[in-house]
Amino acid sequence: MQVIVALGIAIDLFIALFFPVKYRTCRTTVFVVFFMVLGSIFSLTIVVWGWIVRNDEVIPFCNPPLGILIFIFIFIFNVYLYFFSVCSYFFLRA
Repeated sequence: MQVIVALGIAIDLFIALFFPVKYRTCRTTVFVVFFMVLGSIFSLTIVVWGWIVRNDEVIPFCNPPLGILIFIFIFIFNVYLYFFSVCSYFFLRA
C-alpha cells in the first residue's frame, strides 16, 4: 500500500508542477478515491493470492517473511520495484 501512496504523491507533484491551471481546477475527491481504490485492489489481490497458495509448513521462529512462498515474494518485489521506478521518474521529472 505504501508504494501506491508514494506513486500518488509523485503523480500529484508532477501534475501540480507541469499543469498548474488544470491542477487547481481538478477535483481532489476523485483523485483520492482513485488511489484508495487502486491501493485496496492491489493489497487485496496480494492477500487473496497468498491465501490461495498457502500451505501448512512450519514458519521459522522470528522470521515471518520466510512464510511467504518464494514466487509470491519475487512477484511482490518486482511490483514494488516497478512502482518505485515510476515514482522516481515522476519525482525526477518534477
